[in-house]
Amino acid sequence: MNEDWTVIHFDGAAEPTNPGPASGAAIIDLPTGESLTVTVDLGVQTNNVAEYSGAIAGLKKALELGCQRIKLLRYSYPPNSDRDCYNLSNHESKAKSTSVYKSDSD
Repeated sequence: MNEDWTVIHFDGAAEPTNPGPASGAAIIDLPTGESLTVTVDLGVQTNNVAEYSGAIAGLKKALELGCQRIKLLRYSYPPNSDRDCYNLSNHESKAKSTSVYKSDSD
C-alpha cells in the first residue's frame, strides 16, 4: 500500500435487536502512522444504518484532516464473503449509502 493513503476501517451495530440501540465507528489510519477513532451514537436504528454511519463519520473526519487518498474498508466481514453487498431495504438506508459516495458536496 502506498504511504500516502489514509485507510478507514468502519463498522456499526444495533444491539440487542435489529433495529435497536445503535452506534457506528471508524478507525482512521493516517499516512503518518497515527490512528484515530471516531464514533457516533445513533439511538434506535438498524445495523445497516449503523454501519453506513460509521463509514460517513470516518470519511468526514478524514476530509477535515485534509486526507485526499482514502481507502474505505468494512470491518465486519472478511473480503469476498457472502456479506460483501448490502441489501438496502428502506429509504433511509439508501439515503445514507448515497452520502457515502458523494465527493464534493456539503
